[in-house]
Amino acid sequence: MADFTPPSSLLRCLPSLNGEAQEIPPLRNYLCLTMFTCFCPAWPINIVALVFSVMVSHRSYDEEDYDGSQRLGRKALHLGVVSFVIGLVIITAYTVVHFTTRKALQRII
Repeated sequence: MADFTPPSSLLRCLPSLNGEAQEIPPLRNYLCLTMFTCFCPAWPINIVALVFSVMVSHRSYDEEDYDGSQRLGRKALHLGVVSFVIGLVIITAYTVVHFTTRKALQRII
């Protein structure tokens, strides 16, 4: 008879061999970070990060798909950081252009 190995989703629900249940990892959806980055001017990326962080808490973690929730949480974190950096670059570029062109226009007039 061939060796049978149960799928990882079944192993996650079963207690371990010594009688202890598997420890549930904490929920890391980075919702506060993604909500904060929605104020940065990189809106398409912010919205995608917010959707990923909501999917972590409502879909994956509630269905006990802890690997999927960790994966979506990492994506939400990475997209949140990227959108924050892009937002800072846009704000910095706008500020530099605004103040340098204003001085140049005042010299002309």
